[in-house]
Amino acid sequence: MRPSRFSWEVREGTLADSKKEVKIYFEFDFLSNYDRNSFRLRQFYAQYRNFLAGQTWSAFSDPDAFPDTLEFEGPPGIIGLRNPQFRYTQPLGKHHSVGVSVEKSGTDTPFSTQFGVPIGTQKWPDLVGFYRYENKYGHIHAAALFRNVGGIVPNEEIFNLARHTGGFGASLSGVWGVPNKNNVVFQLVIGKGISNYYNDNFGLGTDVGFAADQHLVATPTGSGTFGYTHYWNKILRSTVSYGYLQINSPVFDPGTTYHVSHYATGNLIVQPSVRYLFGAEYIYGSLERKDGFKWIAPRIQASMTYYINRYPHE
Repeated sequence: MRPSRFSWEVREGTLADSKKEVKIYFEFDFLSNYDRNSFRLRQFYAQYRNFLAGQTWSAFSDPDAFPDTLEFEGPPGIIGLRNPQFRYTQPLGKHHSVGVSVEKSGTDTPFSTQFGVPIGTQKWPDLVGFYRYENKYGHIHAAALFRNVGGIVPNEEIFNLARHTGGFGASLSGVWGVPNKNNVVFQLVIGKGISNYYNDNFGLGTDVGFAADQHLVATPTGSGTFGYTHYWNKILRSTVSYGYLQINSPVFDPGTTYHVSHYATGNLIVQPSVRYLFGAEYIYGSLERKDGFKWIAPRIQASMTYYINRYPHE
């Protein structure tokens, strides 16, 4: 029940022009930390024309490109962060748009080092620039991320992370239709000091670390995610997906640090109406730590979704 999600949306005209709408969107679920069934804010933002302010998906992400999985969390290598931000989007004709977003930053430092336990800091907000192309077959989304990462090791002057360092990332993602109403989704990511933007990755301590010469470095990382959905008929569909994530931790990060993961799914989903679906899915996951220790965790799950939303054609 924890992934159950509720949303509320308001649209109203402005005092100057009733045709120019202001949109307010609020969304929450019960998937808080530590397996507690408590309230978790997902999105809360306001939008007027090309301007958006509040918490929603980072402009570095592309939620439309998430594979159609029954497993709630999805691939670990996909960009899945929802950030407080201020965003401006400028359409360029019918199919093209560009934009920029200033977003809340947060450095994810190692839990501990031989120099002490770091506290993450940053000198300015994260900056994201993006370009999007859309047509009747799908879309392509390209984004670049620039950030400042660092912090301090308390009671240490030599290993003071306050020097900080630059972090950057690039992402290319999209959704594209193929014959018989099937579709392909993908996302490719590469960068340094951007690990906390990955799905479910904040708190693993992999944005920064100490190199062999004991200076602060932004941790290199890269990922790839792919999904293919096939419609067997009007109510029956299947999706296969694969995700890969690699984080190359600096030499002074502990051996328990996240290094490489693989994620794969295959499912069969029955959706007899727009408001109800059920299905089953096989999930394979593996994780290798920096010290070479590896977990493998396959499983099978069945799930059901009911949409309370009412649609205009009903």
